[in-house]
Amino acid sequence: MKQEWLLKKNCSMAALLHYARHAGDYETVAFSEGGVVVERVEAGKLERIRLEACWKRIAMPDSRRGLIALA
Repeated sequence: MKQEWLLKKNCSMAALLHYARHAGDYETVAFSEGGVVVERVEAGKLERIRLEACWKRIAMPDSRRGLIALA
């Protein structure tokens, strides 16, 4: 019984740590005259991509919760 409780405790702690690590994750898309800037933060790591407007096409989502597509 003690080993089972210890396993459950460790799994709960791992789930809590995973949630805490990704609680601040986000993505933003900013449009400007020169292009599109996509900023993504995952597990505290920032990734920023700038896309030139003349090379990209933006497709708006079909539904309210859908994703913006960049082609």
